[in-house]
Amino acid sequence: MFGFMAKPKTPADIVRALADGLQALPRDDKSAEEVLKSLQTVRVLLIGDLDAPPNKEAVAAAVAESVKCDLLPLLVARLPVFDWEARKEMVLVWTYLLAHGGKRRREGEDEDEEEEGENGGRPPTEEEEEEGPALALEFVERHTDLVDKLVRGYKQKDIAQNSGLMLRECLRSPKLVSHTLQFSNLDIIMGGCDLQDFDIASDAFLSLKDLLKRHPSVAAEFLMEHFDDFFKRFDLLLNSDNYVTRRQAIKLLGELLLDRANMQVMMRYIAEAHNFKIMMTLIKDPSRAIQYEAFHVFKIFVANPRKPEKIVKLLARNKDKMVKFLKDFEIDKEEEDFEEEKEMLINEIQNSHYPGLG
Repeated sequence: MFGFMAKPKTPADIVRALADGLQALPRDDKSAEEVLKSLQTVRVLLIGDLDAPPNKEAVAAAVAESVKCDLLPLLVARLPVFDWEARKEMVLVWTYLLAHGGKRRREGEDEDEEEEGENGGRPPTEEEEEEGPALALEFVERHTDLVDKLVRGYKQKDIAQNSGLMLRECLRSPKLVSHTLQFSNLDIIMGGCDLQDFDIASDAFLSLKDLLKRHPSVAAEFLMEHFDDFFKRFDLLLNSDNYVTRRQAIKLLGELLLDRANMQVMMRYIAEAHNFKIMMTLIKDPSRAIQYEAFHVFKIFVANPRKPEKIVKLLARNKDKMVKFLKDFEIDKEEEDFEEEKEMLINEIQNSHYPGLG
């Protein structure tokens, strides 16, 4: 009697319908509208809505099907085709596919014995991530060209920020951080950091920060191996004509040098007089915000008990100017240690001596 009724769609059916729709594009406006509806349906399946949270079995099935039907490459490839609303949905679907469901089973573990976990519509915690990345993230680890395509998205204004959001979700994986840390990608990201477009430049800085800070040991190894090439590029950001670029670059530099994982990087950085000259310039920048960030890097050079000869010479040569500047130097923020640190730096500089320079 009820044979005519349509069979309810499974999570796999819903994901497959989206993949088929993306594969068929571009065809006409109607097909684009259908794909938008499919994106919204998949998004609700993965995230839930106000009436119901996501179902973990449905999410796991959706993630598995997304890998099986190559949905992830289609999302990246079709990103430029859609308008702002659809791209927003694509980013959400990508983000939750990579963050949820279908963790790798431990060796020898049966499917029925797999540990259950409910994320409740949020990215997994660090403890959950330790169990292994989601299947979709693992798929991207095997298809790193997807990451390269997302990086190249910074070259297209319309999709730059969408690409950046999707890229940063990939950077939860140390393997993908390691892959992205190559200069063919870094040149694009760092170039994006210095664009006049504030929104894109800010997004590119978020990606650069994630690359260098999300998995510190991976980044530290890269920075030591490619120290000169990386910081030659980073100098362009520190010396940019763009105030926002300089401010974000000096702030990121301070965070990097003060990270324990980068101890060797810091020691190498503060051993070079060229870098100290840049800080001497930035600490006198017209922007008080940049002065503040530069001060925290400047003090690492001055406080170094094993200062190289060239830096001692610079301190001795510029002693009077630097002492006068520091005595007058004030910051807008209230910091308990600021006056103490400033006094320490003044004493250190006053005690700097170099033959023939006092």
